[in-house]
Amino acid sequence: LEGIIFDGNPSCTISNCPILTFVDVTDKNITIGANMSSLRYMPVDSLSTELPLCTDYHNLRNIEISENVTAIKDSQFQSCYKLKNIVLPETITSIGNNAFANCDSIVDITIPNGVAELNSTFSNARNLENVTLHPGLETIGSNTFYNTSIKHINLPDTVTTIGSSAFEKSNLQSIDIPKSVTDINDYAFKSCNYISNLTIPDTVTTIVTGALSSMGDLGELLIHANITSISDSLCSGCDSLITCLIPSTITSISANAFNGCTKLNKLVCLATTAPTLDSTSCSEIGSIGTLYDPHGCDYS
Repeated sequence: LEGIIFDGNPSCTISNCPILTFVDVTDKNITIGANMSSLRYMPVDSLSTELPLCTDYHNLRNIEISENVTAIKDSQFQSCYKLKNIVLPETITSIGNNAFANCDSIVDITIPNGVAELNSTFSNARNLENVTLHPGLETIGSNTFYNTSIKHINLPDTVTTIGSSAFEKSNLQSIDIPKSVTDINDYAFKSCNYISNLTIPDTVTTIVTGALSSMGDLGELLIHANITSISDSLCSGCDSLITCLIPSTITSISANAFNGCTKLNKLVCLATTAPTLDSTSCSEIGSIGTLYDPHGCDYS
């Protein structure tokens, strides 16, 4: 038995059919239960307000989502490795944690206008290349685009927070951080190896440990952020970094901040007083040819 098409309008739950590949539940009072992991296509009742939990449905390729659905639950489609074609209706206002994590076949997706927060949503969706975000999105939470193939992304000017490891190990080549952003959390852009230059706007008040670490191609970094400290390991392992601008608000540079920046040649500090340094702040860095300071601070 591979597929079922019902006549009439039966009311039932179908579960524990691990070899069933197709069930037509369109406009019928039928619920998809557990252990249905071979389903490839699932047209959902147009009157339904909820989706069946499809975690680990490894053969699911397509699903039609009714406009009556308003939420994608936590892990809703996690590890649906073959899921490729999915359109989220504008009625969706929330997307749960890990909703599309490990969905290796999704290449393009548009996030509806009403969604304000994403968390681990596409973590390890390794072939995801194109994401459209709309104004109203406020938080790109932890691991949202971790280890994806995204090369370019436009962040709407409503985003205020970029979470821990949000873009870590992604294929980002460029990103414009809007002036709405205030917080960049730990390892947010770690190992984004294809970004060659990055500007942090002056609206940012928090940049946490290792947020910009191990960015292999980063050559120029301009930090205009309104911060007082360069955090631990902020740029650690950025072995292509040549030029870095430090804002006037900086009073300290923490441990390993520039550790391993072996090509760092030009460090521009706009502080009126020389910031304090940890003994490892600049360990294993290149020979700084230019230490530019318009205020004449003593760095001895």
